[in-house]
Amino acid sequence: MASIFTSNLMNFIMPIFVFIFVYAISYALLSSKKFLGENKGVHAIISLVFAFFISTTSINSAFLQEFIPTVVLVMVVIVFLLLLSQLFGFGDKEFITNIFGTEKSASWFVFIVIIIILVSILSNIYGPALLQQGPSAGNQSELTEEDQFRENLMKSFFNEKVLGLVLIFLVAFFAMKFISNT
Repeated sequence: MASIFTSNLMNFIMPIFVFIFVYAISYALLSSKKFLGENKGVHAIISLVFAFFISTTSINSAFLQEFIPTVVLVMVVIVFLLLLSQLFGFGDKEFITNIFGTEKSASWFVFIVIIIILVSILSNIYGPALLQQGPSAGNQSELTEEDQFRENLMKSFFNEKVLGLVLIFLVAFFAMKFISNT
C-alpha cells in the first residue's frame, strides 16, 4: 500500500519544508535578537535570501531533510509523554523531576539526545564520501560505499578501546555526581 512517505511526492514537498523551516527559524532569530535593527522588512528579506541559499545547496538541504523529521518526531514523543503524565495526574514539573531528578539534568538529557541525532545525521550524509575511493583488494567489491561506511562505523564504535573509554567516562561521571552530592 502506497503512502505519502514511500512515494516520490515527499521528494517534491521536502524542499518546500526546508525553505519554510529555514525562513521561520532565521526570521525568528533576527526578530528576537534585533542585531540588525527593528525593521521587520529587512528581517524578512534577509531570512528569505538565507532560506533560498540553504534550500538550493544540496548538502545543506540533505542535512535539513533528515534533521527536520527527526526533530518533529522527538517533539511529538515529548508532547505525548507530557500529555500522558497529565493523564495520570502529574504536572509538567512533577513529571520532569520524577524522571530526571532536576530540570538541569533534563536539559542535559535533551542536549545529549540532540547531539546524538546530529552526529547520526552528519555521519549518514558525509560518511560515505569520507571513505576511500574504491574497495581494497577486491574483497568488498559487492558492498556499496554506504554499506562499507556503516560497517566501518560499527567496528569503530564497538572497538574495545572505544568501549573502554566510554566505561571510564561513565565511571568518572557517576563519581563526580556522587562526590558533588555529599
